[in-house]
Amino acid sequence: MKHAAGQPVKFSASTQNKIESIALNGLSGVAGVQEAAAGSRAVIIRVENLTGGDVERGDTLQLGDYVIDPDDDEQGAKDPTLEAVAPTWPDTFGRIAIAVEAIGDEDFGKAAIVGVTVARVFIAQTYHQFAAPDSGTPGRLRSSDTGEVRIIGNLPNTGERMVLVELSQNRPVLWQYERLEDYPDTDVKLLTLDGVTFSGSAVTLLDEYGYMDDQVEEDKGTCIQVGSRFYAIQANC
Repeated sequence: MKHAAGQPVKFSASTQNKIESIALNGLSGVAGVQEAAAGSRAVIIRVENLTGGDVERGDTLQLGDYVIDPDDDEQGAKDPTLEAVAPTWPDTFGRIAIAVEAIGDEDFGKAAIVGVTVARVFIAQTYHQFAAPDSGTPGRLRSSDTGEVRIIGNLPNTGERMVLVELSQNRPVLWQYERLEDYPDTDVKLLTLDGVTFSGSAVTLLDEYGYMDDQVEEDKGTCIQVGSRFYAIQANC
């Protein structure tokens, strides 16, 4: 029997329980593990906090090894769990996760790996729309005019704050670089696209086509970040 729109409908307690159970199961099944803390619209995985201390909601984590290898154990495929270690720059690039809840030392908790969530970010400039791992303060992001993490919304002031971000592990990112040594050394420091130093700490560029062969210390160029790897794509001499 069909009911007209707006017509009151009564269910027995057992039927109501079944409806709620189906609804809850359906919601939890969307994108697998989206039942995160309030405010998060992201793909969530379970992590084991191996950072050496407590983690707060919004902290940046670096994904490590499988706790249970999904290739060896059925439970590892059903409930994917990874180690979350203290970020070590620049290894955090391409391995970012954001804690969506407080996680005690060596406890298990939830972290976002893709999608929209809240993160602790140092805002260097209010016009910045992106962020990347902060080399000076592991455990947070730093705003930039480029980066693998997109900042959502306007930024009212500078300094450290919680902001809405979008995580994307597959977004290629352009940076400028400045050489730290003469050729053949390929260690560089990253600059944002407007030429501002993002970090004085070194990353190693892959230069398969010899763009950097004629460069010396302090020469600059452009590189592209794909995950945790950086490739030279243009050199200025």
